[in-house]
Amino acid sequence: MVDYSGDGLPAIIGGEHIEFQVFVAVLPYSGYTFAYATPDQTRKSWLHSIREMMTALQGATKYLFLDNSTTCICQASKVWLKYAKEFEHVCRYYGTIPYAGEPHVPLSKPHVELAVRLVQEKVLSQPIDERPAASIKEANERIAEKVRVFNDRLL
Repeated sequence: MVDYSGDGLPAIIGGEHIEFQVFVAVLPYSGYTFAYATPDQTRKSWLHSIREMMTALQGATKYLFLDNSTTCICQASKVWLKYAKEFEHVCRYYGTIPYAGEPHVPLSKPHVELAVRLVQEKVLSQPIDERPAASIKEANERIAEKVRVFNDRLL
């Protein structure tokens, strides 16, 4: 199950204050969580985050649950939705079956909604460092370490 956090991650790039967006994924049965910073929530960032998630998992999930985000869904519908071609291509590549939850019904993907809240509370709300990240690579290294500690609590 995947979604973006409503809370961003502050950064200073070239002297400019910006906020990275944070992609969150969770494996519902184990609670294993993945988080990844992107510059925005465009289709390119969604697809890149999904590839990074699959790389981190060292494999592919059978299903990929997401909301009816217009970045991955061209035509939202309860019955006849249409996925973006690039998103379909990524799903075919990984052998993953996409499933879009019902529009405006967060309970169709409750595990990721909980994971987003926990990432906001346990990873993003606590200072990752005394200073904001200076690059997206640095931000993702810091997030990965905090998420690793967060996931280790499950063991």
